[in-house]
Amino acid sequence: MTEVDWKVTCMRFAPTAPEQNPTEEVWRKSKTPLRKQFALNKTFAQVKRCFSTFLKALQFTSTKLSWYWPTEQMI
Repeated sequence: MTEVDWKVTCMRFAPTAPEQNPTEEVWRKSKTPLRKQFALNKTFAQVKRCFSTFLKALQFTSTKLSWYWPTEQMI
């Protein structure tokens, strides 16, 4: 069986390298709004709500996505 025939292909992401890992890039972009709301978010639930709100509004195009997906996808 060749790699083309595989049903699943696993890729190793650098665990904390935004320059390689699109997930890390999303996290990096989301930390700034969380920091700006630091004084307002007194509980974990408020931080979670702030983070979720940011992620729902997040739209960006990353060249890294094309490394892993042939067509762009909304994140």
